[in-house]
Parts: sequence; structure tokens; C-alpha cells
Amino acid sequence: MLGIWQINRLKWKNNLINEVSTSIAMEPQALNPTNIGIDSQYLPVTFEGKFLESEIHVLFSLKPYGPGFKVIRPFKLKSGEIILVDLGFVSESKKNVLRDDKISKLYNV
Repeated sequence: MLGIWQINRLKWKNNLINEVSTSIAMEPQALNPTNIGIDSQYLPVTFEGKFLESEIHVLFSLKPYGPGFKVIRPFKLKSGEIILVDLGFVSESKKNVLRDDKISKLYNV
């Protein structure tokens, strides 16, 4: 038998899944770093500029792949602002592999 808190959590989780699904399905829009709020989560964005050389490696583990790192890299927009781009997960053996500076996909806020 489910408790009230479990039913409430299920409702919350279903709403969250719906919000994320709706956001990622939207048309991409130009990134405006001065106008990012809680409603901006998971919105597809486009932006122009170039990656900076440094990276941040955050120790992370994914069950099917084991330990590795989330790669986060600073990106300088044409407007001069710097944002952090999450490039995803890499295994330990690929931590120091040189990565391509070209962006070939859209990112989500």
C-alpha cells in the first residue's frame, strides 16, 4: 500500500518529467545569458563563439560504464560573456583526450 508521501512524490515526478519533455521539444532559441532563470532549464539553445582551453573534470559514475568524469568547458560567446558547457561523460581513459573545438549540436540550458 502506498503512503500519501509516495503518491505526492509520484505526482511531482510525473510533472517534472512532463516539464522536461516539453522544454527539450521546443524550438531552439538564441542563448541570452542575462535572462536565464528557473524556467530556462532544459531549453534548447544556440550560441556562437569559441571554447576556451581549460576543462573541469568532475568525478562521476554511471552504472553501465563505471567511473569517469563529466567534462565541463568554458565557452566565450561572441558577446564576450563566458558560459560553462557540459560536454557529457567520458571514461577515465578518455579524460585527457584532446576534444574537438567545434560544436555540432544544440545544447540545453
